Amino acid sequence: MCHVETNAIHGVYTAADHAHAAVPPIYLSAAFHMESAEHGDALSAGTQDGFSYSRVANPTVDVLERRLAALEGGRSAVAVASGMAAVSFALLCAAEGGGRIIAPKTLYGASVDAMVSFFPQFGVHTDFVRDINDLAEVEALIGLTRDQFAQIGMIAQGDFRRILLAGTQERREIFRRIFHTERYEALQT
Repeated sequence: MCHVETNAIHGVYTAADHAHAAVPPIYLSAAFHMESAEHGDALSAGTQDGFSYSRVANPTVDVLERRLAALEGGRSAVAVASGMAAVSFALLCAAEGGGRIIAPKTLYGASVDAMVSFFPQFGVHTDFVRDINDLAEVEALIGLTRDQFAQIGMIAQGDFRRILLAGTQERREIFRRIFHTERYEALQT
């Protein structure tokens, strides 16, 4: 069995796929060769693996994503270019199609700006709470949105896990309503 450090350096990389380079090359190409129009269509449709344009995917980023997934025990990972891209990507995917986010007012300013002005363009709305640890305030918002929106809780402060683990029955019930039971139970382990 390999150590984490070994997997971080050598995991999921096959040198033979990259002209036997000892480490993954940094591909600076913006575009990749299309063998034919059919090949380009298959890449765009996702029915064939490969690369067409670096803004979508590129071999260097692919190695990073696969390594992160392997290190975290996941099936896949997505790498983005900035923290705000990661926040936007995660929340817009989780709350797509009319989702609602409950978030503390104390978030990073650009996150608040995105939730107020950008996310609503995609049907994603945010309710802000003064204190995310005030469970009555959080529960009041869950009650307002329960029948109308997908219930997605965004608790972006480091004490979320502490609330889940040390919470009273009332706290557990609030989080059971936000998350599917299986996801909640998995967070407790």
